Amino acid sequence: MRSCRLVTILSLFLAACPTEVVMDEQSPSIDADRDGYTDQIDCDDGDAATYPGAAETPYDGADQDCDGAHLVDVDGDGYAAVEADGDDCNDLDAEVYPGRPEYQNEVDDDCSGVADDNLDTTDDDGDGAAESEGDCDDTRDDIGPGIFDVPYDGVDQDCTGADNLDGDGDGFDSADHGGTDCDDYDVSVSPGAAEVPYDSIDQDCDGADLLDADGDGHDAASAGGDDCDDTDALVAPGLTEFADGKDNDCNGSIDDALDTADDDGDGYAEVDGDCDDADSNVSPGASDLPYDGVDQDCSGADVSDVDGDGADATAAGGDDCDDGEDTVYPGAAEEPYDGVDQDCDGADLVDTDADGYDAMAAGGEDCDDTDPTAFPGNAEVAYDGVDQDCSGADWTDVDADGYDAEAAGGDDCDDEDAAVNPGMSDIVGDGIDQDCDGLSL
Repeated sequence: MRSCRLVTILSLFLAACPTEVVMDEQSPSIDADRDGYTDQIDCDDGDAATYPGAAETPYDGADQDCDGAHLVDVDGDGYAAVEADGDDCNDLDAEVYPGRPEYQNEVDDDCSGVADDNLDTTDDDGDGAAESEGDCDDTRDDIGPGIFDVPYDGVDQDCTGADNLDGDGDGFDSADHGGTDCDDYDVSVSPGAAEVPYDSIDQDCDGADLLDADGDGHDAASAGGDDCDDTDALVAPGLTEFADGKDNDCNGSIDDALDTADDDGDGYAEVDGDCDDADSNVSPGASDLPYDGVDQDCSGADVSDVDGDGADATAAGGDDCDDGEDTVYPGAAEEPYDGVDQDCDGADLVDTDADGYDAMAAGGEDCDDTDPTAFPGNAEVAYDGVDQDCSGADWTDVDADGYDAEAAGGDDCDDEDAAVNPGMSDIVGDGIDQDCDGLSL
């Protein structure tokens, strides 16, 4: 580019200068792709998907997060994925990589192409189990199948595949370690546990102890509230007194100051249980309209659970997403693939094995939605009769020479060598049976 220096020369010479804008160190920074990062820190200011901190897409050859490198090792085990021309056969599992010891776990731990091959049958650490028996670290006698797994230490002592995050064994991982158990040292405390009122313990991990057992909006007197009977929703301060043998208004007197006149002409006086004797639509004999906030039948509350499944309708401030169907409510058993959200979590169950892929029955691409190890893109284990990658068949021809291995019922006598199969011819004198006829020339 020609440079034009501002000098005191005739303006016609200035007009002849190039019109390009020259950016120097004093020029303001720009954000050409409008991704919020200027060209001074954005490693590709022509791509709005590339900037510091952006989500990195593995194996595509692009450095989206501007860290100076492309993501080729998703599981962080130090080996690049085969998808990125590396040798990690399962880049979603940090426990699978070339050179790792092979264990009896139906996984190709060392990326040899065969699961559970070349297992060590010697109990090297003397803990009672060899690698062939599932010992995931045969150099340490405090690690092996059946050994107590110390919670939260990041070590898988019992070789189950993960550290123990459920210290009290109640089925819920500790909230301090990514779970939902608010007290992982007490088996009686976990989400869904029965709440004991007034004991100052949050058994169900909802954030508070239960102080209003009858749900009438008033805490029990024994818990510092003003409800004189926290087992009865028809007894609480402010309720109308009825002839029912109870101190409905918690004023200390039973059935006091009852009106015997039927003021609204609906056939019921206060002494007969009319909770609003100024409204003829409200009486013990009336039908209660759900979700309107009015207790028309003087039962003590508005109808908020029409289908009687124990959960109030969303229209009444509850969480029952279908109050006309008693099989639909929060916590109900979800029927997969039927298009119905039984548990009111916002969607039908379409991924029963929780592997991140919807079942084919639900329009997805998971060929076996009961097996979390079977999904598109998963590493295929040869000869096990299972289609882990949903390609439509098990991996039976590892060397891709067109012949299935003998281990898979085929006639390839060496499925790791593409030069050995029934279609080849023996080479004289090399001692190798290239044509798999059982003989070598």
